[in-house]
Amino acid sequence: MKPNIYKMYIINLVKNMMFFSSVTVPFFLDWARIDYTRIFILEASFSFFMFVLEIPTGIIADKYGRKYSLALGGIFGAASFILFGLVNNYWVFFLADFICAVGTTLLSGADKALLYDTLIAIGEEAKGARYFSRYETAGITGIILGLIGGSMIADSPCLPYPSGLPLTFILSGAVLLAVFITAMTLREPARKKIDEKFLRQGINGLRYIFRNGRLRAFSFNYTFISATTFFMFWLYQPLFKSAGIGLVYYGFVGAAFNIFSIILMNSAGRIEAAIGVNRLLFLTAFFPGLLYCGLYFPAHAAYALPAILLVVGLRQMRSPLLSDYMNRHIGSGNRATVLSGVSMIERVIIMVMYPVTGLLADHSLAAAFLLLGAVTVIFSFIVKVEADAMA
Repeated sequence: MKPNIYKMYIINLVKNMMFFSSVTVPFFLDWARIDYTRIFILEASFSFFMFVLEIPTGIIADKYGRKYSLALGGIFGAASFILFGLVNNYWVFFLADFICAVGTTLLSGADKALLYDTLIAIGEEAKGARYFSRYETAGITGIILGLIGGSMIADSPCLPYPSGLPLTFILSGAVLLAVFITAMTLREPARKKIDEKFLRQGINGLRYIFRNGRLRAFSFNYTFISATTFFMFWLYQPLFKSAGIGLVYYGFVGAAFNIFSIILMNSAGRIEAAIGVNRLLFLTAFFPGLLYCGLYFPAHAAYALPAILLVVGLRQMRSPLLSDYMNRHIGSGNRATVLSGVSMIERVIIMVMYPVTGLLADHSLAAAFLLLGAVTVIFSFIVKVEADAMA
């Protein structure tokens, strides 16, 4: 059963190796010829599809097996990326987004649920934070490889710009097929079987979140802050574009803030022991908000680059801590459903924020940063987790 753990590390590495991630904004602006508003409307639709599909696909994972959910997720994800790369049409992008949402939600929840149930099966659940940190580290390693590879492909002298941009999507789809192959070799850990109807099970999964005070606190803390800091992944590219930074450097800067994230995540345990998890979760929410606000003013690279590093790094640092604490309060039979429910809440928040952020970015990138900063600071106080809830 223990080989599952290492295979899950491989799956997280591969599914995050998205070569287009460092050039997504140039792809839409320069290849597809659409503005930020339409880009974010497209992404809002993706979030809507995710919202609709999170619970059904989580239920599929809980009822029929997480390995099959992961395998199917790899196939759907690969198909969507290849479609993005082959067909340059705004309306086809909506279809590709829907297919991508199916794949993403099949992977969402099922991956961490299978990992945690494997830890239970081998008696290692007490070390969950350590394993989840390694799992997240594998994912960030994949992100780094994709970021650097993608920007080099897109800006290759062998390919006239912008013809290299769609190629990054096609290659991402080809690599994602490895998720299907690896997932099919996993062993499904024993877990409580669910015999309820789909709708009832989905409702019960959400009840886990809203009736369990501890889980509710973790969920809101995770989703609100994760949603607001998520937008840095979109806005750092137009920030670089406005500063005249070459496309080839996008991936290297993206790789730098992910390496920094790895360092922070692997230091999370020591920092938690020193200042306490309650204070750590508050500070990793509050400071990204302040850094966002700082980008409202014309920023020199000496401020902008560290600000990007810290917003992304602190966001990633929170993930393994909250994943471990949430898993401790979810029953095995509903784990994938509940984790998908948490992801669904985050998607709703992002879906609402997408159009507003897009409109602001078209008008003023600085205004978009200010809005995100103000919202993040406010949420850092509203969704604080009390220390006794972490017991």
